Formats: sequence, C-alpha cells, structure tokens
Amino acid sequence: MSQRLSFSMDDLEHQLKRALRPIPLPAEELERVRRRIRYMPSVRVARRMFEWEFWFIVIGGLVTAFMLILTLARALFYLFGRK
Repeated sequence: MSQRLSFSMDDLEHQLKRALRPIPLPAEELERVRRRIRYMPSVRVARRMFEWEFWFIVIGGLVTAFMLILTLARALFYLFGRK
C-alpha cells in the first residue's frame, strides 16, 4: 500500500538547497574559458559589420521571412475570413 509522505517547507527547502548547490569549476578550466571570452579581435568584428555579403544575406532573410508571414496570413484570411 502506498503511503503518502508529508514534508514540511523547511525539509523541502533543505533538500532543494542540497540538490541545487553550485558546482565548483576547476581553476584551469575557468581560466581557459576566461581567455576565450577575452580573446575576440575587435578588427574581425568591425570588419564583419561592413561586409556587404553579410548584410545582403541578413536583409534577404528578413524579406523572405516577412513574405512568408504575409502569405500565411493571407491564406488564413482566405480560408477562415470569408463566411
């Protein structure tokens, strides 16, 4: 027969605190991640902002997404709007 367990809020908070405690990261792993975050050449970022191919793809993707949304909206209006 199953027995219902009752927990007080303090017991529940204690179990959650124990289960969700932060995991310490090894020092060398933390240093490696910090170096990777800091090493982002600003020249590469600045150069990418002026590449016309990049902006052509971004604008083309936005126009395509807009046209797809517009087409779906018209199809839904045509199917459900005329009654």
